[in-house]
Amino acid sequence: MKIKHYINIYNFLLLFLSAIPSVLLAQVPAAPTVPQPNKERVNVDYSDRLEYFSKNGLVFQKLIGNVKMHQNAVFMYCDSAILDQTTNVLRAYSKVILQQSDTVSIFSDSMIYNGTSRLADFYDKTDVVLVSGKTQLFSNKTLHYDLNTKIASYEKGAYIKNKDTQISSRIGEYYVASREVLFKRNVVVLDKDLTVRTDTLQYNTDDRTAIFLAPTRIDQEKSKLYCERGYYDFGAKKAEFINNPQFEKGTQKAAADTIKYDGTSKEFILINDAYIIDSNSIAKAKTIRYNETSDVTYLVGNAFYKSDKQQIKGDSIIFDNKTQSFRTKGRSLIVDEKQTLEGDDVRYDKVTGVGVARGNVYWNDTVQRTSIKCDAMIYNKKKDYIKTLGGRPLLISEIDKDTLFMVADTFVSFRDTLRAVAGKDTARTILAYHDVRIFKSDLQAVCDSLMYSGTDSLFRFFKKPLMWSDSTQFSGDTIHIQLVKGKIERIKMLNNGLIINDETADLYDQIKGRNITSYFVAGKMKKMQVVGNAESIYYAKDDAKAFIGVNKVQCSSMLINWGENEIEGIHFYTQPKGTLTPIRQVVASQMRLNGFNWNPKRQPKSVKDLF
Repeated sequence: MKIKHYINIYNFLLLFLSAIPSVLLAQVPAAPTVPQPNKERVNVDYSDRLEYFSKNGLVFQKLIGNVKMHQNAVFMYCDSAILDQTTNVLRAYSKVILQQSDTVSIFSDSMIYNGTSRLADFYDKTDVVLVSGKTQLFSNKTLHYDLNTKIASYEKGAYIKNKDTQISSRIGEYYVASREVLFKRNVVVLDKDLTVRTDTLQYNTDDRTAIFLAPTRIDQEKSKLYCERGYYDFGAKKAEFINNPQFEKGTQKAAADTIKYDGTSKEFILINDAYIIDSNSIAKAKTIRYNETSDVTYLVGNAFYKSDKQQIKGDSIIFDNKTQSFRTKGRSLIVDEKQTLEGDDVRYDKVTGVGVARGNVYWNDTVQRTSIKCDAMIYNKKKDYIKTLGGRPLLISEIDKDTLFMVADTFVSFRDTLRAVAGKDTARTILAYHDVRIFKSDLQAVCDSLMYSGTDSLFRFFKKPLMWSDSTQFSGDTIHIQLVKGKIERIKMLNNGLIINDETADLYDQIKGRNITSYFVAGKMKKMQVVGNAESIYYAKDDAKAFIGVNKVQCSSMLINWGENEIEGIHFYTQPKGTLTPIRQVVASQMRLNGFNWNPKRQPKSVKDLF
């Protein structure tokens, strides 16, 4: 390289000149008009040959061969030179070297130096080379240097080399004292990790920090970044971008008030009004941290994430882009197609499809209009399965323009995946166990366990269920409630069915049979069918609604018509046997069918009674 050639010549000259005896130096011809050494003048230290000539009244020195000169702490070397003694202007030619103290060395083909103003202009067929410490500046053909301010400037293009970094621009200034370069026009930075393009850039060659003073684009192997102000520390590989910073990686785009980058950890930090948009998702937060190596995104402060089928809100969200798994902290909301989930801490692993929500969990099926409140919940998205954990969870469902509240030890809910594969309706099934309690304004119930199928809109109550509607109690080994269009159509008591209606103090209408079905219209019970070993105790009334006696009937089956919370008429089938006891002869406590189990204390009177 040219610079090495210059440096070798410079070192040779120093060695050669130091070995020349002072006697030989004295042999250089000198005219009596040559001024004595002066700190304001360019002083000739050596040349192989010295000539004097005058032109237009000016006296010149012509120095030929191994020329060495100095002015204070500035040393100049060249093959030949012409020194104007009157104006103190030096023209140096061939293998020119200017060295100012130990801070800067400049190499060129030629130089014009004004010793009075201490301004130098360098010229070269290719590049003028300035060396300062470990930094090398290569200026295209010309370079201007002010020895007073130690500022070098160029207007035809230049570039510097500083370790692994190369920076070029059309025009610029190099401040030797502060080791800073101001690049302007078509600035390009080439580094092993990135490429920078801008219009104005300030660079410190000691700490290798670039300050962007104009719109800037930074290209990496897989990403691009734009900003209008900022800095990049090439040594520490840390950066900060402000004024409309924007980031791109593949289909991913990001922006914030400020973007910070750590090249060592491969991490971006987006601060204030931060967002990342992908082809099918968007993430927003007060602060976003994204790690390129792990491909993990941290959303902190009013975090929000939305994809085609999912929406997440929370205080913070940690999202693994590789596995599509996430975790939230703080109060969080997940909207997943037809379901929503809220919790204080939510985790989801897409590989297994399993997630866990903890802390004041609220789950809602918007299609089935059913929700669950619980301490914790586990869910499997692949199987569309949920299960409550801990405490006494509360299920809330809209039925017949009313709200049904249900409490149990555990709720399990899932969809029929086989029907989904077949392209059929995938209504939800709900299981509740144990100690199930239900409150609805016109219906209350308790049982050990329960199953609800959205496919046929059927509730199934198991293990000694009890149910109440107004002053009527229903019981059986199993009870079914059939819904049609969200309204109760019928209640079926299977095996040991028993209905008790509280007429007044200690007087109860009772109906018993193997299976009993009650039919409802507009939420009111209208008729009842009893099949198998039917029995009834019915308190008869006169037109004034006064009790006149008790009818006790046994038959194979019966049909009862129901009015406003009372029996209006009964039809008995297959050899009915009945007795009528006058009211005055009735002993109320003896008027009980076998299995009589009136238990109003277990009836929930409000939602509070469920817990």
